[in-house]
Amino acid sequence: MMGKPTVTYKCVADMTEERWASWLTQARRDYGIDHLSVVGLPSSRGVTSTLPLPRAIRLAAAHPANFTLGGVVIAERHGQGRSESRRMLQKAADGCSFFISQAVYDAGTTIRLLTDYVQDCAREGVTPRRVILTFVPCGRAKTLEFIRWLGITIADATATAILADNIPLRKSITICGDHLRAILSQNYTRTIPLGLNIESVSIYKDEIDASIELHHALHEVVREFGLESGK
Repeated sequence: MMGKPTVTYKCVADMTEERWASWLTQARRDYGIDHLSVVGLPSSRGVTSTLPLPRAIRLAAAHPANFTLGGVVIAERHGQGRSESRRMLQKAADGCSFFISQAVYDAGTTIRLLTDYVQDCAREGVTPRRVILTFVPCGRAKTLEFIRWLGITIADATATAILADNIPLRKSITICGDHLRAILSQNYTRTIPLGLNIESVSIYKDEIDASIELHHALHEVVREFGLESGK
């Protein structure tokens, strides 16, 4: 309705190759879907999907509909013997042209990942793909608990600062702005095209409405750095 591309998330955990090919054809033909973020089972489950995620991405990339494909990137998985950066390189080789992050409430993990990603791209001689950073507002203990359940890192000090504030939602928006400033203060912004994704993970109206305020606040931060809102 707004004339803008819409990204559709699709989990392939219960798909076979045949069902996946059929779904892709129908998605394009019947619903006009052309931007896909393909996701698999959470790695923490220790369960093998019928259709492995890399295979699903390659099949979608080869589909005649010529989808623009993306993948999820989780900064918390980077380090301790596991490289999320290398996973991004492999997903890009399979066909992903952009990545959408898990919600950011720890600037340090995101900075470390993006720093390593741009170095790995330079080492491999490839162009970094666009990384879209997700931010969500948080105004109550129940929402914070749910955010942590999703695997998003929120330091105890950050959680306390939000919940102890007279207006927790306003405090969370301020914190998100500070995190974005820290992320945009790094040299990799000259190389990696960045974007913003503002979401609400809450069922409460005030937190849903706060996502609009967060959107405006973060785009003010983007303008502080002289970056285009789409970058």
